[in-house]
Amino acid sequence: MTVTPISTIVPSRKTDAEWVWGIDPSATKGAAFCFYNVYSGAFQTNRVEWFGKAANPGFRLMECRAACIRFAEACAGHFPPLTIAIERPIGRPNPPLMMHAGVIAEAVGTGTKLPPWFVNTSEWRASCTDLPPRPSKEDVMDWAEARGWKRTTDDEAEAVGIAFHASALWMRRLIA
Repeated sequence: MTVTPISTIVPSRKTDAEWVWGIDPSATKGAAFCFYNVYSGAFQTNRVEWFGKAANPGFRLMECRAACIRFAEACAGHFPPLTIAIERPIGRPNPPLMMHAGVIAEAVGTGTKLPPWFVNTSEWRASCTDLPPRPSKEDVMDWAEARGWKRTTDDEAEAVGIAFHASALWMRRLIA
């Protein structure tokens, strides 16, 4: 059975939108963001963190949601999004990461009024042509650094790759 990836680019309703957002979610470290300008090629990374020590996982998810909504609202003013791509958690089962990715997607959509979409790790890595077939975190960091990213965390490097991939899809949509 062949499953078509859900990589639907949703056009923005804003006229000043020119940024593609790439997001690498995490259940423990926060979420890494890359904001990529499709017209100038400029990009910036940042992250949102939630420091809740709630013992109840439901309360941790609520803290994550509140932090992501505030962050997305603030960033949307500086980086009006054309589209927002979030890495889909795949691989070995990790329920907390899956739940956080869903909460992050909902919160970012709420904060920007633009629904995000999920991209598979293998899909965005395949579009980064200089990466080896099964790149390590260090390979991804080297790849992002070669494009002007200032080395911080591997999560931010992955957000750069996700944003570059989403931008390539967006530009193909404009050309087609």
